[in-house]
Amino acid sequence: MNKNSTNIFTHVIIFVVVFIFVSNIPRYVLSLRVGVVPWHIWLMCVGLLAFVFLFNKAGIEFKKISIPYLIWAMSFLGAASISLLVVYRDGGSLQQFIQYAWMTIIGASIASAMKDKASIYSAGYAVLCATVLLAILTVLEFLDPSFQVIVDKYFEDDATVGALNRSGALFENPNNNGHAMVLGMFVSQFFLPQRLRLVLFALVGAGVFCTVSRTSLVVWGVAVVLSLGLGLGYEKKNYLSRFLGVASVVGLSAVLVTGKIPEILSLLNLEQSMTSGMMERLSSSFFDQSDGSTNIRKELGKLSLDLFLANPVFGAGLGATENLIDHLGSHNQFLKIAGEQGGLGLLVFMALMVVAFYSRSVSAVIFVLLFFTISLSSHSMFAYPAFSALIPIALIFVPNMTRGNRTRRVRRRRRRRNEH
Repeated sequence: MNKNSTNIFTHVIIFVVVFIFVSNIPRYVLSLRVGVVPWHIWLMCVGLLAFVFLFNKAGIEFKKISIPYLIWAMSFLGAASISLLVVYRDGGSLQQFIQYAWMTIIGASIASAMKDKASIYSAGYAVLCATVLLAILTVLEFLDPSFQVIVDKYFEDDATVGALNRSGALFENPNNNGHAMVLGMFVSQFFLPQRLRLVLFALVGAGVFCTVSRTSLVVWGVAVVLSLGLGLGYEKKNYLSRFLGVASVVGLSAVLVTGKIPEILSLLNLEQSMTSGMMERLSSSFFDQSDGSTNIRKELGKLSLDLFLANPVFGAGLGATENLIDHLGSHNQFLKIAGEQGGLGLLVFMALMVVAFYSRSVSAVIFVLLFFTISLSSHSMFAYPAFSALIPIALIFVPNMTRGNRTRRVRRRRRRRNEH
């Protein structure tokens, strides 16, 4: 096989691996359909990547821009190791440690995949395709409950199949589905032509609405406003389209935070597509939420905080926040890490922002801000390969690509000045 054929094969494998990670197909196919532990297919994908690199005779190497992320990932795994050794609880501790270990392996594999521009675009287009797939499946599931792709793990009773519910697509939890779509949208916009970005924003916005995840809706709005307002990745000004996009999002946000969405749905005769619980989530004023879900989260937060205060250095042990109230965890990644790994693990987790600043990329800093905001209302995010793949792509691939675009723009300006 000649070099060109080998490179094409390598880029195809990178595309396939990143696509199945971000779309959550491993967990969907194996964990929900067959019952196999999800990380088995993660091992297969990592092994496939390793095979490609060895087959390509390129070896395993890391670019300088990827080193800070790798240091952070290894440090986070090291903090988890300390918590595991100092406070070993039960099998839940080991299971949590395995999740962190695979997060590190996935991140390192993706970092090593950044060989050239084609590799970067292979990963970027994979994120784009996975995000669009999730958005389409989510909308279809919302419009036609009988199309329901999967059954939420908390509603596995066959009698609920086809009933109205929040859309989870390939995720068993609608919140995580919304989170993955928003972060995937932010990353993949840089791989799209400028004229198509508003279409991507609208499609993902529709998908996020169908999850009825308030955090995802807010973060989607923030991501779109910052992307358009700051002109991230825009070579041309396009002030009018960017202004219209920002104005639309601000208007929709005003409707959301004031709890007026149910009234609009009633005017459009669409309330029959929503359950009473879904209407309740959207009718509560954003600044005065008092629905059942919010009240339970407050109790979970208090219990997680008590665990941290009782064990401020090393935490109560990995997995300690998994079943605080029945089957519910803390629903807050910061409190989860603080309660399980103490202040040490929390400091390492927050050091992800340092990695973003080191990349000297505005897009990387904004991505981490979005990720941290989502983390305030999400539990066990690293149990999903989607987030383990999106973080290194956002902190390594996107800054490298945008820096190259910025360099090319500077060169074009210099040529124009020299011509004049």
